Amino acid sequence: MRSASSRYLPHLRLHHLYVCPADSEELHRHLVFRDFLRTHPEAVARYSACKEDAARRFPEDIEGYMACKGPCIEALYKLCGLSE
Repeated sequence: MRSASSRYLPHLRLHHLYVCPADSEELHRHLVFRDFLRTHPEAVARYSACKEDAARRFPEDIEGYMACKGPCIEALYKLCGLSE
């Protein structure tokens, strides 16, 4: 998927690197979510369907893509104890 900005900055098209400090809450959140998905195939199916829908609806709009996934991610965060 290419964001709108990648049309103007071709060198940003291929990869997205996300780096967190080893002791950060952000990394903790990512690891808890990853581990939850590894052990809950029904959550993987739900999240996959959500991502596919978002990609279809917002192929060139990363903000729209992220906003579309938001409710699904929040629901899954509740299931894995990352939010209330």
